[in-house]
Amino acid sequence: MRNRTTICGAAVLLLLPVSASDFTSVTGTKTTSLVRLLAEPELYNGRQVEVTGYFTSGFERSGLFVSKESALLGDQASAVWVEMPESRSREVRPVTRGYVTIIGTFDSDPNIGKGHLALWPSEIRNVTLFLPTATRVDVADSILFWSMVVLVGTSCLLSVLAFMKCRKEEGKVSAISNSAGGAVGKAGIS
Repeated sequence: MRNRTTICGAAVLLLLPVSASDFTSVTGTKTTSLVRLLAEPELYNGRQVEVTGYFTSGFERSGLFVSKESALLGDQASAVWVEMPESRSREVRPVTRGYVTIIGTFDSDPNIGKGHLALWPSEIRNVTLFLPTATRVDVADSILFWSMVVLVGTSCLLSVLAFMKCRKEEGKVSAISNSAGGAVGKAGIS
């Protein structure tokens, strides 16, 4: 009976991580975290990605960092070079520093560095969206938010249902073994 509970618990846990995965839009853009890009660059290489991070630019510097602290330390291992387009638009605004959301093509090659003096591990090029996060509220964000709410809610509901089914089956097994044990005991069979 203990094994069945363990299996049921594992089934419940397997359903929960679904909500923590990347999101792929209708256009094929993969929304992910900068940490994932840096940890598994081969999964995103050559793909259009949407990420949020702390951007800083200046003399020989154009980087998206995992945090403001990483940027202040100049930790290029926790950042990607951003190849900004020449022209600005409503979707690509000038930002010197701050948290931004970027959509562009992720490029990573472990043998060839990127950016200034090829010191950066990866880069985002062909940037089509570059906005401060404070001003980034639109329909796509709303759809993403409500999709995640539905996904998390569904995942939780399925987990509860799986757990309840396992508990119900455990009860049937207990009832059967108790009634069989009682019958065996009454018949005097050991």
